[in-house]
Amino acid sequence: MTLSPLEELAWRTRIEGSRGVPERERLGPIPGRQSEYRTGIAALGADFSTVDPAEQDARLDANPEFRDLLYEHVVEGAYAAPEYGGNRDLRGWYAIGFPGDVQPRGYTDAEVEGKSEAESENEAEPTADEIPADQRSVARAARPAGPRAEET
Repeated sequence: MTLSPLEELAWRTRIEGSRGVPERERLGPIPGRQSEYRTGIAALGADFSTVDPAEQDARLDANPEFRDLLYEHVVEGAYAAPEYGGNRDLRGWYAIGFPGDVQPRGYTDAEVEGKSEAESENEAEPTADEIPADQRSVARAARPAGPRAEET
């Protein structure tokens, strides 16, 4: 995917910051994500991975802006569609029971309404007399092809 010059400038500014480049500093100096990560990781300390979880939480809580940035990026990496580079082997989706991207199949009416298969199977289809005459052709078109269970 090719970015326009303006889009490239915007992304470079988000990632690298303004770095004194006039085109990037129209609204003043901007720290980039790289700088925010360097500062945040340094504040956690070199021994962060070896300290107990309570101490790790305390260090993260001491810098809420960095904690929130980390959380946002971890969630994006774990649960985003895999074509964007995260969620390897759909592990994030499996962990939360998400069936994944179902396009172009889409969802059934029962899935949208949150009904189980048993609930939706127990619901009777309306008879022709129950459907207003002006909507009968729409109802027939929406019905799957083939004989209905009660017709066989």
